Amino acid sequence: MISVIVPCYNCAPYLARAIESVLAQNHADYEIILVNNNSTDRTQDIINDYVLKYPAIISSYQENRRGATFARNLGLSVAKGQYVQFLDADDELEPEKFSRQLELMECSRAGLLLGSFTRIRRNGVKFELVNKYDHLWKSFAASQLGITSSNLYRAEDIRNVGGWNEQLSSCQEYDLLFNLLIRNIDVCYDVISSAKIHEVANSISRTTNKERTIEILAEYVKQRQQLKVYLKSQGKLDNKTETFIDLCIYRTLLGRKLHCKEFVVSQLNDLRLKVDIVNRFKLNLLYTVRALLNKI
Repeated sequence: MISVIVPCYNCAPYLARAIESVLAQNHADYEIILVNNNSTDRTQDIINDYVLKYPAIISSYQENRRGATFARNLGLSVAKGQYVQFLDADDELEPEKFSRQLELMECSRAGLLLGSFTRIRRNGVKFELVNKYDHLWKSFAASQLGITSSNLYRAEDIRNVGGWNEQLSSCQEYDLLFNLLIRNIDVCYDVISSAKIHEVANSISRTTNKERTIEILAEYVKQRQQLKVYLKSQGKLDNKTETFIDLCIYRTLLGRKLHCKEFVVSQLNDLRLKVDIVNRFKLNLLYTVRALLNKI
């Protein structure tokens, strides 16, 4: 069985779309756990309607501590399935996701499946992200290990690492992935897009709020630095890998320089990243041009 856990916070406009994408799966052995996380719109009404219509497979819970990690952990605590699908309420799954990914996981005996997905911008533009995973830790550094709604987890492994880190308000999934990967669980990959990721107006990762941006960047950098420490302790941090991780950090910081210049400059000075002058020039030129275009 797959337990589908959906944190629900003020998601009335699109919650039904997410639920219907689960109901449309061609694999029938699943349960849907809807966790209302202090919604003030019609979210609970929609939840009630679905629980009433599908009482055998849909259940509803309330999490008063605000944040998706709290809601996901509550769902995990009541999940009956051997596998867990975390589904963000603004996303939707492709109909064959469960059947294809279950077969991939069971054939490889993997505890984690990293999936591909299609991102849909607010202007309707779509683009598919298919990751090749040539190097697992480089993919981690580049934030290319799937995304919440495209991945699939073995429930036992998530419980063994303590679930989602409730102290974090950003980068929670990569914290979870790191904790799983350092335990050497088997990983498999799905190169076919399995989820539609819809960009919404209040997306955390696309915030322009200065304080929030700094918080996200600080956690992003911390996790990549933590990765370097771990790889070094395992004798796996060669110069090529370290340079790649540093380039990821440099590119991400530079991309947010417009929103929090002092923080970015301070980080770049303190970190002493191994980024050669050619890449520094190219990236600075790229983001300077982008900034100018945004002003037009």
